[in-house]
Amino acid sequence: MTTHQELVEALTTIITRESAEGCPMAHLQLIEPAIRRWMSYARRNKKAKHPDWEHRVHDLEKGLRTLFPDHHYDAACLRHLTESFAETLENLLR
Repeated sequence: MTTHQELVEALTTIITRESAEGCPMAHLQLIEPAIRRWMSYARRNKKAKHPDWEHRVHDLEKGLRTLFPDHHYDAACLRHLTESFAETLENLLR
């Protein structure tokens, strides 16, 4: 079983890497909301009959985008960051 701290450390590694590569969206503030959003997906999407990977990634991206509504987003960077988060969370929570 993966602990919350292990999830935080894994996402911190992603943020550190992406920040070093120049991603303007890579902020440590996104970690806790990303974990909460990922973990609450099933509860928030009860009516989705066959949620697929793309829907989960889009849901996570949408949640992160709403955190800072006045911020100018780099859509490609946010999408890449979201996909990295989703892949890591999926692998760790299996």
